[in-house]
Amino acid sequence: HVGAGGGAGYPLNATVWMRNRNFVGARAGSGSFVVTFGEHELAHTHTGPAEIHSRSSSMVFAASEALVPSAASAPLLAAVMSNNFHIVVNVDGQLPASSLGLSLTVRLHCQVEVN
Repeated sequence: HVGAGGGAGYPLNATVWMRNRNFVGARAGSGSFVVTFGEHELAHTHTGPAEIHSRSSSMVFAASEALVPSAASAPLLAAVMSNNFHIVVNVDGQLPASSLGLSLTVRLHCQVEVN
């Protein structure tokens, strides 16, 4: 569909693999994240709650509605075409977590390679 400002919107979902090498497990609450490419905001993403056991791996599903603003179309297309359909986006956000009776907020900033 067409979003505000003439951008194209579409659902964009991902499965995130998390690995916990610690001897202590944790519970993560629902998270909220923003995906950007350069100065352009591309998506708002939400994850559901998850339990990550000690010394194990867990999968978390991330659902979002991506909106590529018209102003981002040209630089995004240029990056995709010049890098053999490979780009890097930034993800920023936070989620509540608890372990051993302690509650805290986990803030995340990472780069994600998209192929």
